[in-house]
Amino acid sequence: HMVMAGLFRVMPKRAGLDFCMRGQAIDAKKAEEWGLINESVPEDKLDEVVADLASDLANLAPGTMQFGLEAYVNQDSMDFDEALPYLGKKSAETFAGPDAQEGIAAFLEKREPKWD
Repeated sequence: HMVMAGLFRVMPKRAGLDFCMRGQAIDAKKAEEWGLINESVPEDKLDEVVADLASDLANLAPGTMQFGLEAYVNQDSMDFDEALPYLGKKSAETFAGPDAQEGIAAFLEKREPKWD
């Protein structure tokens, strides 16, 4: 039953309770509907979709991605009124950071960014 703590944060509670209590297998489409996975794709498209996702992620600034993930995790336990100023502060720090500077420079110089 420990799995409920995580499931109920990403999927509808009634569906999650039914899923946990009956223990039935679900297909990828149902997992996508419930928010357990981001996307389901046909098997013959899997390699293409994974390659596209890997390419997209590889083109993002790693430092900013890490910073964003940390902010997401930290704000998740905050109430709304606490999360807004926290995220505003984190956004300002991100925009003042080296990744933002490199992104702006790359845009102005019409080149691909070089992330550290």
